[in-house]
Amino acid sequence: MKQALFFSSLLLSVVFILGCSGGDNPAAPVNGDFVYPLHVGNRWQYTITETLSNFNPPIPGMTDSTSTFNSTVETVAIDTIEGSIEVYRFLEQTSRGLKWTALYKNQVDGMYLYEGPFTNSLPKNSKDANSSPRERSLSSDFILQSTFPVLSRKLTPLKILHYPFEIDQQWLVQQVNNPTTIINRIDKKVVGTELVQTPAGKFGCFKIQWLFMDAKGRLLQDIERMDYICPQGLVKRSTFTRNALLWAGAGNEPFGTADRKVEIELMQIQLENLPK
Repeated sequence: MKQALFFSSLLLSVVFILGCSGGDNPAAPVNGDFVYPLHVGNRWQYTITETLSNFNPPIPGMTDSTSTFNSTVETVAIDTIEGSIEVYRFLEQTSRGLKWTALYKNQVDGMYLYEGPFTNSLPKNSKDANSSPRERSLSSDFILQSTFPVLSRKLTPLKILHYPFEIDQQWLVQQVNNPTTIINRIDKKVVGTELVQTPAGKFGCFKIQWLFMDAKGRLLQDIERMDYICPQGLVKRSTFTRNALLWAGAGNEPFGTADRKVEIELMQIQLENLPK
C-alpha cells in the first residue's frame, strides 16, 4: 500500500501531526476503567522521529535518512458546537512552525473526535480526499485521528477510543465505502498491555493496534501502527509504512517510494487533576 509523503527543497520535510497524552508516575498494573484526560490546561510535549530507507528507484545523493522534530499539544478551551455539545479544543504546534486544532469529547462508551484539521469544507471528490500528497501527509498522524478523512461538523463523530479498555476489544473508527480509495476502513483493537519507558517517565499502557482495510475488508499489510495509551494519555505511537510514495514539492506524480518509520514519544507532561 502506498502512502503519500511530502518533500520540501533538498531536505525531507514530511508534515505530520501527532497524538496527545501522557503520564509522569511509574505505573501500576493497567486498569481499563479510565478515560482520556480531557481538561483545560493539560499539556504534552513529544518528539517525532522519522526514518526513510529502501528508496526505489535509488536516488542519486539520497541515502537512508532520519529527521527529528518536536510538537507540543495543549488542551486550550472548551467549545460549544451545534448549540449544546461541549467539546475540548486541542492545539498542536510543531518546531517546524506549523499548528492545527481538533475537537474531542468523552462519552460513556468512548472518546470521540468531532472535528480535525482541514475542516472548513468537505473534499470535492475522492481524489481530493485521498490522493493529495500534502493533505494525506498532514492527516496521517494528527492527534489520535484516522488517516483519510477531512472532518466536518455535519459528519458523524469518530470513535477514537472505546471505553472501558479491554483486551481483544475491537471497534470501527471510520469507513468511507468508496472502492477507489486505498484505505476504505479503519478499526482499532486492544491487543495487550505493556510497561513503556519514555523520557517523561514509566507508564503501564494498553497497546492499541490500528487495522487498515481495503474496500473488500482485507487487512492492508503495508502499513502498521500501534498506540500506547494509559490514564495520562498517549505515551507512544509507532508507525511503519512500506513503499510510501515520495512527492517533490506540489507535483502531481510521485517520483519513487521508500519505507517510512515514524516514532512519536512523550518527553514532558503537565496535567491538571493528574490521574492516580
